[in-house]
Amino acid sequence: MKNINQIIFIVIIISATFFSCESNSLNDFNEQQSNTVNVNDYTLSKELKTGIEVVNGILKFENADIAHKVFETLDKESDEYVKNLYLSCVSKEDYKEKIISGEFDENEVFKKFENFYQFSSLRNKIDMEMVKWLENEELDFKLKPTHIIADDAMQTILNESGEYMIGETIYKIDLSGNIYGIKDADFESLKTLKSILDLDEINYEKSSFVIPSNIYLAQGNGNARTIFNQDTNGSLKSVSALDLKANFSDEKNWSYDDGDKYVNGRGTVTNVVGVSHFVKAETESYEYKGWLRGWSRFKEHQYARVVAWIYVKNEDGDWVKVSTKVDLGYWEDDKQAEAKYSTWPDGLRIENGGLISTHKNDDESGGYIHLTW
Repeated sequence: MKNINQIIFIVIIISATFFSCESNSLNDFNEQQSNTVNVNDYTLSKELKTGIEVVNGILKFENADIAHKVFETLDKESDEYVKNLYLSCVSKEDYKEKIISGEFDENEVFKKFENFYQFSSLRNKIDMEMVKWLENEELDFKLKPTHIIADDAMQTILNESGEYMIGETIYKIDLSGNIYGIKDADFESLKTLKSILDLDEINYEKSSFVIPSNIYLAQGNGNARTIFNQDTNGSLKSVSALDLKANFSDEKNWSYDDGDKYVNGRGTVTNVVGVSHFVKAETESYEYKGWLRGWSRFKEHQYARVVAWIYVKNEDGDWVKVSTKVDLGYWEDDKQAEAKYSTWPDGLRIENGGLISTHKNDDESGGYIHLTW
């Protein structure tokens, strides 16, 4: 096996604890207050208007460089927009009230992008489902709308069916996190692929579907079932039988104030071929505002870190566990609690990991969350 210097790209492991304090967080409003933000001030940058078109309801990027730049720009511009909204308020409660009233919209950047292309995204689909879910008198987090690709910016460039295009290749992400490629922009083959993926395992075995030759498995996800034999796919070669994950999302919730408030911690692994790959920790909260207002959801932007043991490929095609540990010290908020990698779309896999959190409310009582996968 080649040594670590022969690994295709460098990755890092980040691990530690995320914590939040309602009265001592990244937004000490009285000290950092800035001018009021008008939501109408934001316009899309030119990076979000170049090299993209919509083909049959799918965003098509001219090449992988543009796809990667668009994702990073969406992520960065949304972060900056939300931070400016925070800083325009006199307190955290002031910010939350403006979200509830509709004066502020945390998804403004994503919505402007979708509207510009007249595009129905996966993010918007899940957001609409979230609105209905929040109408329940009690929240059942097992029924919370979600997707294995959980990052908001990434969901914004996928259509409702988890599809995107780079050049003349169509990519389809199934619900297990596998990614299929379809060459030559063949939308008839995409229809066939979707029909196959709609079948359960028993009916698939009984079906007479023939997989078109221009469909291939661009990226498998651990031991998730695919329509291909994973053992014969070179991109899935592994040095062990571990369930190595390329896409993953899991979360845990803790309630306080007699169930009227929840803090939510989420750890995600995202590896979308040709776009980007990263490990990220994110946090959000849910608060019940009475029967007239119902439940509201807020992006917390708390301090956050994740645990991740990462495998990458060497030149022989073997998976190698990377053990370099980097202490990034103080992080401003959860959007910085991520591991990004120097080469993409080459594969990465996650063996296991976790998310640890301590949350404090105004009374300084706390809740402890430990999420593992």
